[in-house]
This record gives sequence, C-alpha cells and structure tokens, in this order.
Amino acid sequence: PVLSINLNGMEKHSGFRTTPPLIAMAVKAMTYGDLLMRCLYRMRPYEKEKGSADRLAQRWTDECIRELLADKPARSHGDTVITGDITLNEGAKAIGIYATPSSINPIRESNGEADARSLLKGLEFDHPGDSDAIESFIEANLNKGFIALYKECDGSAAGRVRLVGSKCNPLALAPEYTNSNEATRNHLVFRQEQGDKFAIATYGGKMPALADDADYS
Repeated sequence: PVLSINLNGMEKHSGFRTTPPLIAMAVKAMTYGDLLMRCLYRMRPYEKEKGSADRLAQRWTDECIRELLADKPARSHGDTVITGDITLNEGAKAIGIYATPSSINPIRESNGEADARSLLKGLEFDHPGDSDAIESFIEANLNKGFIALYKECDGSAAGRVRLVGSKCNPLALAPEYTNSNEATRNHLVFRQEQGDKFAIATYGGKMPALADDADYS
C-alpha cells in the first residue's frame, strides 16, 4: 500500500489515518532528522578519525529519540512489559471512570494486508447510569486522544495493570447509550483508529495521580 499525506484524498488506505498527536510527532521527527542530516553531511568531510562523525550523529539521534518519547515509558518491540513511569504534563492528572467489572473487554484485532499486518487495540466497558458528570465527560472528550490503564485478574493477589494506546497512536472515544426498562448505562468504547506493531502492554510503572473529581460514578 501507498501511505500518502495530502489534502485532496489521494491514495487512501484504511490502515493509516493521521491524528493531531501523530502529525505533531512527525513534524518534530522530520525537523530533527533534517538538522542531523545537514550537520552530518557538513562535518563528515572534515573528520580526523574515520567514522567519528557517524558515531556523533548516532549519539544525537538517540538523544532526539529520547526527547520525543520523554513523556511516555520506553518500550521495545517484542517486549510487552513496561517498567517506566507515565509522566503527565505539569499540573495534569489522570481521569478515573468506574466500569462494571464484568463488562470490561480489551480489544485486539489484526489489521492490514498480508506481510503488512498491524494490531488495532482498544478497551470497552459499561458505565452504569447517566449522571451529569459522565455525560459532561463524554461531551468534552469526543475528539481527544486517550491512553487507558485498567487492572485485570491474573491469579495474583494484586492483579496486573494493562496499558492500551500511546501518545502517537491514542484511543478515540466512541460512546453508546442505553436507556430502557432493563438498564440505563453508557457503553464506552476507546479504540485506536489505526494499527501499530505493539500488543496490549503490562504496565509496571507508577500509577499517575487522579483528579479530585476523576471517579465518574
């Protein structure tokens, strides 16, 4: 498939969709890459020790990557355990939403064509009732990106915390509402709009602080 960023709808591909966080990250990455390339090509003809310019360029490439990923824990492809901490912006706090335990359902689907498959992930659950707080949350966050943390039972006393989504490939909220004689509830679906190479992770870092009004109930 051809992945193209353009304004006239050319070369559409169902497995690739640009989002504001992805565009911001891409612009930073392209700027860093262009500067590093210019510096390397300018200095390589004058190096005293063969290969020293390439080694220096690699060092600063690694520094740029760490800067781009500074606000999320590092993760290697093939390793689903994250041990670093999620760092929120100064003054920011996480949002906690009550989920009916039996309704919590992680999503992981294969996406894309043969030899170019990716994993599309998400999390869905029921939230009982239709309080003003949860309705306000839904209205305010329809077009925002999320990273979700949830706990699942794995046979241990503490359970394990799972992480879905990332800054450059966040989850989008798609709510559903039921109001009948049997139940009144919101079914909240947080789902990526494009796949990536990572599966749902196990999060071993420190839990971020919750906002005072974070437990929507």
